Amino acid sequence: MKLRVIKGLSHEFDRMKRVVGLVTMDMKFASLFRESMSKMGVKTIHTLSTDELPFSVDVVVTKKGELRGEISNRKILYLEDYRDLDELAEKVLEILKGVESYRSILIGIDPGKTIGVAFSVNYKIIRTLKYFHEEKMIEDVKAFIERHREAEEKIIVVGSTTTEG
Repeated sequence: MKLRVIKGLSHEFDRMKRVVGLVTMDMKFASLFRESMSKMGVKTIHTLSTDELPFSVDVVVTKKGELRGEISNRKILYLEDYRDLDELAEKVLEILKGVESYRSILIGIDPGKTIGVAFSVNYKIIRTLKYFHEEKMIEDVKAFIERHREAEEKIIVVGSTTTEG
């Protein structure tokens, strides 16, 4: 088994641009999306028109039929193209981190009373989650693998629950 040590991933998110544009009139969707992005450390600028978005916003999330204004040099994501808000949020993070294709995915699982899981694409950590029930963790791991099924390399690393001392 080949093991690759990847240094510097923990600070990568701090250096990336953490702003996404949201263009929608659906206030419930806007509230849920802003909350989801906030938990991931991403600022959301919500407007009703792309004309009101700062030029620094490279990723815009909207619903089909709601986009107003000119779009150039921005990645547009439509809510309807994703199974749920989590999948959409994950795609936003991938784009903000510069992931354009899926060469490899790595899922690191730290078992214990509280299960910690890190999901990464092309050795860039997309998100980390804590689970209190293994069923939900297994469901999320399967969904992540399914969403990235075209990745050439799929790795799951499970840590040990034993401690020395």
